[in-house]
Amino acid sequence: MRIKQVLAFIGAAAVSTLALAEPAPVSVSADGSTVFVQGDPSPVFRLTPGQAEDSCGAFKLEDGRVLRLSSHQNKLFMEVDGKREQLLPLSRTDFVAKNSGARVELDAEAFAGKVTLTQLRTK
Repeated sequence: MRIKQVLAFIGAAAVSTLALAEPAPVSVSADGSTVFVQGDPSPVFRLTPGQAEDSCGAFKLEDGRVLRLSSHQNKLFMEVDGKREQLLPLSRTDFVAKNSGARVELDAEAFAGKVTLTQLRTK
């Protein structure tokens, strides 16, 4: 039982040490198995319909495949290898695929000339 409490304390200390701003309030559950960190969640980034439309196009990847970006309202979609998937924006130029976890990076906010696709995991 003590090992769980020590590990929880170490985890809480690591979390507060990693915070470069003011440390977040940290508490440990009564049984020592859970560490609670209170703080503001990361801001959610949303595209406007115009930003999504400006990202559309067909891009030849380094391996010869073609990646197509399309939009519907403020959502961006990628199609590669016959599979279509929604992209979630991390910023105006960085996206992550909702299901596969693939990462898409554009070289410019609007009318990108180059796209980088990184496959994180396959389904």
